[in-house]
Amino acid sequence: MNTDPPGATLHLPGPVAFVMGGGASLGATQVGMLQALSEHSISPDLIVGTSVGALNGAFLASDPTGGATRLSHIWPTITKQQIFPGSPWQSLRTLRIDKTHLYSNDGLAQFIDEHLPVDNLEDLVVPFTAMATDVDSGAAVELTTGPAKSALLASAALPGLLPAIERDGRLLYDGGLVAKLPIGQALRMGAKSLVLLDCTFPGQPALRPTNLLQIMEWSVSLTQNSQARAALPFIPADVAVLYLPGPPRARFSSLELDHTTELISGAYSASRGYLRTVQDKPNLLHQHRVPTRPDGSDSGVGSDSEVGSSAVPEEGVVPDGGAVAAERIRSDD
Repeated sequence: MNTDPPGATLHLPGPVAFVMGGGASLGATQVGMLQALSEHSISPDLIVGTSVGALNGAFLASDPTGGATRLSHIWPTITKQQIFPGSPWQSLRTLRIDKTHLYSNDGLAQFIDEHLPVDNLEDLVVPFTAMATDVDSGAAVELTTGPAKSALLASAALPGLLPAIERDGRLLYDGGLVAKLPIGQALRMGAKSLVLLDCTFPGQPALRPTNLLQIMEWSVSLTQNSQARAALPFIPADVAVLYLPGPPRARFSSLELDHTTELISGAYSASRGYLRTVQDKPNLLHQHRVPTRPDGSDSGVGSDSEVGSSAVPEEGVVPDGGAVAAERIRSDD
């Protein structure tokens, strides 16, 4: 992180929600974003996270002052073997036995045990919600109380890779399926400022896929990124939005962990430049558009949508991409 003097405080109307999107190993970019936000004394009053964003968000919610620094130390130590354990042959054996997934979630569960200092979500310092997807209804599910580990495992249960989690009688998969960047949930919780930590290169053209894995990642990313764009028109005009740019796009796989340092530093530099631009041009807070340049120099272009809906969408319409109203779960089995 840069050692220049910290940036001046950027004042946002409260409550301030940190909205932390999914993206598997690309979640390292959120660490750089958080470092830049910390320099400007921007902290959350509430956090809503999906998948890896839920993991990062929970760690931040447990220590809002030092969480960004903790995450900057944790992320470079994470290995693929830690999260997706076993050899290819072991993965095929797991699939043959369990039928639904390639990897055990034991490694991820151990990671949560090692780094999250609370047992229940309601014990976190900052109010926190993890997003998951109900397998039966396809609804977005908000996990706000109860055992933290099962909530985070559910939010990060990538279909086909990790097992679904049964919680409170429901079978849950990764929240990114219906709420990759859970803007609507944050609005319904009363947020007056949204800090969007999208770790999938927002506003930057996709790279053309050249192999099967890249095609699969591209198709998922294309579908999920449309959720964020679809949500922007529903943000009320009086809500401030910081949509942080990511680092310059490169051919990073979201399932590899050999690019962590580059992602953190790139996101930090881009977010730092963007926040300085917003400080000089505060009107950008109400343009509600996807950033188009990784250095943050032009954050006012990138969405063709009209901005400033007067109200959060009615029940039954989830702007994050779900077709059914989000259901809030307050307890666990």
